[in-house]
Amino acid sequence: MTLVNDRLSSHWAAHSHENASLRAWAAYTARGHGPLDPCTVEFLLIWPDGRLPDTDAACLAGKHIIDGLVDAGVIADDGPDHVQSITYHASDRGPGPAGIVGPALMCLVKGAES
Repeated sequence: MTLVNDRLSSHWAAHSHENASLRAWAAYTARGHGPLDPCTVEFLLIWPDGRLPDTDAACLAGKHIIDGLVDAGVIADDGPDHVQSITYHASDRGPGPAGIVGPALMCLVKGAES
């Protein structure tokens, strides 16, 4: 997963395959869940070596994951009528969960409270 600061210094086409892969992965893993509409989406960036990246470092990846959730039918659309909030959480300093060998972005989608 390429972080925002790395993307800013390169051409958009250099990341198009990664963007499509994130979207397809999210759609594949989310199929059969939902629909959760309207909803809230939360992200947690985990860095397994204990570094603390900027909290918003994964916002571009989050956009493609949300697009995949739309593709899977978990949410109808990514507009404000359907996704009421998107929150990025800072990870704790220290090792991430066992088995994570690279940067990971955890995503939690919850049906919005009425």
